[in-house]
Amino acid sequence: PGMLLRTALDTTPFVSVRALHVARHLAAGLAHAHKAGIVHRDVKPENVMLVQHEGDADFAKLFDFGLVKLIEAAEPAAAANLTTVGQRFGTPSYMSPEQALGRPVDARTDLYSLTVVLYEMLVGRPLFVADDEEGLLVMHAAKAPPSLAEGARERSFPPALEELVRRGLSKKPEQRPASADEYLAALDACTGALTAASPGSGSAPATGASPSRARAGRFGAARGWSRRLRSQRVLAFVGAALLVAAGAFSLYRALRPDYAGHARVLLAGGRPQEAA
Repeated sequence: PGMLLRTALDTTPFVSVRALHVARHLAAGLAHAHKAGIVHRDVKPENVMLVQHEGDADFAKLFDFGLVKLIEAAEPAAAANLTTVGQRFGTPSYMSPEQALGRPVDARTDLYSLTVVLYEMLVGRPLFVADDEEGLLVMHAAKAPPSLAEGARERSFPPALEELVRRGLSKKPEQRPASADEYLAALDACTGALTAASPGSGSAPATGASPSRARAGRFGAARGWSRRLRSQRVLAFVGAALLVAAGAFSLYRALRPDYAGHARVLLAGGRPQEAA
């Protein structure tokens, strides 16, 4: 059992650390595939399953190798010619420029598609949107991709992450990371930069805070104590009021005439009109 990455993306926004975590699993899987001479050619959220594995709820598995091409290690020229010129294989929203143009592809086409998926996880929407598939192909082939900052203006991203996405989305394969292993190393560097920039995302609290921050912290703590003291006083007052009310009610019940008992006596004595 698990959840498709597509379903997860449609359900809740991804924080950057989670996006990098999932991308790292995918890059590691592609590294193994590429070393085995396999190019996936259809990396997309619909082909990624998030499963529970050894305490990791976001262990990402890449599946559906239906469009796989094998790299012939004995024929270097054939290794770069995985797609016959003029043919297109893959999903337009995640196709590399060379796929969109029907040109020869190699392992770096998977890294482009992985970056498109990473972009969507980080920004919360697809890299390119068009009215039809041809429009998407043209955009992947020729349109300059937006930066992360342009795609999500309300968020901030470390320069290292912006640089990885920029390189991964390069139109020319030779300008992308040369291998999935290099991509992995870049992801790890980005995770480190992101953690350092956002201590609250999982790293230890920063030390050596500035005096102004220290004063602000002390002031915030004082305000917190003040609110708690006020709350305690209010609770004490309410408790005292309830005790007084309970005592008054008990006293009232003890002193009030027993109308019901008197009525029963009158009824028993044959005087119903007086009992009424």
